[in-house]
Amino acid sequence: MSVGHIPHWQKLDYYAEGAANILYRVVPRDPSVRTATEEFLDGVPASDNGDFAQAPYYPLPPGRALVRTPSDLDVVTSPTEADLDGFPATTDNLTPPPTIIDIPATNNFAASISSRNAPPAPGSISLPDSTRLLRLRKETEYPSLPTLDALQLHNRSICPLFPSRILLDYHPVSIRPQMIMQLNTQLHELEQAGKRHNNRNGFYLDETDRWGLLVDDMTLPSKDGTSIILLEIKPKWLIQSREAPSDANRCRTCALRAKKGQTDIQTLRWCPLDLASGDRDSITRAVQAFTGADWAARCVREKGVSQAWLADARRRIVDYFLGSDLIRCLKAQQVDYPQFNVCLPGLHVGDNEGGSEQDISPCMTLRDCTLYLRIPLDTNKTIEGKLGDLDVKLTSDEKMEYWQMIESQLSQQGYYHGREQNRDYGTEEICRLMRTRRANGATGSRPDWPKH
Repeated sequence: MSVGHIPHWQKLDYYAEGAANILYRVVPRDPSVRTATEEFLDGVPASDNGDFAQAPYYPLPPGRALVRTPSDLDVVTSPTEADLDGFPATTDNLTPPPTIIDIPATNNFAASISSRNAPPAPGSISLPDSTRLLRLRKETEYPSLPTLDALQLHNRSICPLFPSRILLDYHPVSIRPQMIMQLNTQLHELEQAGKRHNNRNGFYLDETDRWGLLVDDMTLPSKDGTSIILLEIKPKWLIQSREAPSDANRCRTCALRAKKGQTDIQTLRWCPLDLASGDRDSITRAVQAFTGADWAARCVREKGVSQAWLADARRRIVDYFLGSDLIRCLKAQQVDYPQFNVCLPGLHVGDNEGGSEQDISPCMTLRDCTLYLRIPLDTNKTIEGKLGDLDVKLTSDEKMEYWQMIESQLSQQGYYHGREQNRDYGTEEICRLMRTRRANGATGSRPDWPKH
């Protein structure tokens, strides 16, 4: 594995934030400009007590910062579909229990994973550049795997399931604890200025994790210089849940959205079964929903595109889904791992009790990833799609109980049937399953059910 190192002079700009990680944009350095920090460090021989590459480091002078404050402090973007799909922070019984995990050295698989943040064999050292984003792990309410452990697990369990051309690449880089502290100081400042999303306030980077991941910046122009527009969507459940009733009127994703009270957001909602149907009209329905007014306004504002370009872009996106094997690959893996307890053979890690083991099930990982579509402004160029956010979710008794609890609630409280809280959503048009059953009558078969 090739690894790199974030040097002390590297500038990082806060870019985006999720529940478990924060993305920073790597700022290109002007080699002709020397910083005050570099001048301070000149001629000071030191090492960072075992830090990778033994790069010299001394504390910053008072008033000096390793990161620059973004010139535009309005760093919080409008809610995306991924945000709307997240569990409300105030909703009881909708947050999964934590998975507490430790990887003992006695485990053959885990022995190759650095669970103590020790650097792997360096191989070739690649310093960060402006074509990539830096992903750093947050210390959240629930424990998570250290960065290197999560990366090794991803490479062993997820990468073999897909062609490499449709997956985002991740490259590990070491980063100093002092730099993490500086970034956390910036997060506090953003909070005080009201420029951080309320749901993210109070959670900061994990200062014990000395590793980050470089990931390609999908917003940058193509290699030939063609400008692009990035579209992010969550494919979610491309097949119906095996736990759903045989006479369900909603698919799993649409039923869960109904449970969260999101059935009325027609312009933002679309059914994953439409996207995986292979039918042009159904795919067009989904594309029209997630490229609606908000997305169109952003394209016009940021790129100055015309309404004619937007209409053609929607057609191109539909053609992409009809011709690409990306959604078909993802759906096929969901078919192979349809239930929470269907695990990858031969892969497991030990839990924090020491001695017992946890299996690795890709079930929920495959249903919570992100699809990144790079849409060139040049209509003669090809759309590119890649899957990311395929972080492995480890099974545990608590996680299994949580997932089963959600399935039971969707069935018993009427969400699968569209009759929750004594209300009839018989005219709902979002879910492909409900539309199909209505067209075929109450006894119509449900589409996209995996055949075994």
